[in-house]
Amino acid sequence: MTRQAELSWVDENGGTFRFLDKQTSLSGFRTVFASFPRSGNSFLRRFLEQISGIHTGADVRVDGTLNLQMCGLIGEGHVGVDDVWICKSHFALDQELCKEFTANKAIILFRNPLDVIISYTHLQNMASHSLTCKERYDKEFPEYWEWFVRVVDEALRDFYHVNMARLATSIPTYIVRYEDVVENPLPVLKELFSFLLDTPDLTGTILEQRILKYGSTSTQSKAIYGLKSKSKRIPSRELYNDELFALIKKDLKHMIHFLDYQQEEGNPSKKTQFFPYTPEETKDVDLSFNYREFNKRSLAQIPNTEVKEFVVNQPGDKFRLFRGSIFKWQCVTEHLHIDEE
Repeated sequence: MTRQAELSWVDENGGTFRFLDKQTSLSGFRTVFASFPRSGNSFLRRFLEQISGIHTGADVRVDGTLNLQMCGLIGEGHVGVDDVWICKSHFALDQELCKEFTANKAIILFRNPLDVIISYTHLQNMASHSLTCKERYDKEFPEYWEWFVRVVDEALRDFYHVNMARLATSIPTYIVRYEDVVENPLPVLKELFSFLLDTPDLTGTILEQRILKYGSTSTQSKAIYGLKSKSKRIPSRELYNDELFALIKKDLKHMIHFLDYQQEEGNPSKKTQFFPYTPEETKDVDLSFNYREFNKRSLAQIPNTEVKEFVVNQPGDKFRLFRGSIFKWQCVTEHLHIDEE
């Protein structure tokens, strides 16, 4: 499976996505779409482009993302100008190829860290957004796996705290949880576009029609990541021994509770019960406030009359994903075999 197959949706609309003509200022509406790698940004980008009909930009220079442009994401490298509305970013990773730009609103996308880590391991080793390997890193390369988990765990912690402390407190922000978009995209997309357009009610609009068309679960809304799903997929929890699982629980507990990934007794219908906690483990966590409450506050403030700005990718806001390691891009690629089933 290639990246081209994963992005086949780009051509499904007949290639009619457009750049804006720069004749109208986007002041107040320029939006940064921030996510940690492998959190589902291509999945959400699909909806943003199909519903709006406008190319999404990205802050990495085109010489670093030429492969994505060749696959149809021709907004790569477009940022800081009024020909794109929403710009993808992995803020605040330390990426030398990223451009600075000003945003007035933010979307921050999160995903279960257990899934992010293994998916990112595949990306680094397979040099592909779609391919996986037959081998199990935890069983056949345990030292490498432990090193990688610890590195990404630390980076996920920093990503959460930097974005929530810097981005989400500076400009209006809407939090998207990947699992919600996969399970039922329609309500997420309605709220998200209301937030983006400062419009509390989209009823009767053309945009509502487009959201219903592309966001309905009866469409191929899960096509991108559905391509990767396999019946023999190993549950993510099984890849982490008790020590690594405990590390993730401890380091990411604020993020886990904010995103409602903790287990809850007496709530068997909850589908995101990934991490068990005791009262002692969460005594310093605000259990009364999560991403849903955060979004309610953001939506309650629309329409926003005050235009706020945040400069994305300022040098002081970046952190190194592989900081302090001489194995910056250590991989075990030469020992892996592509899983073609």
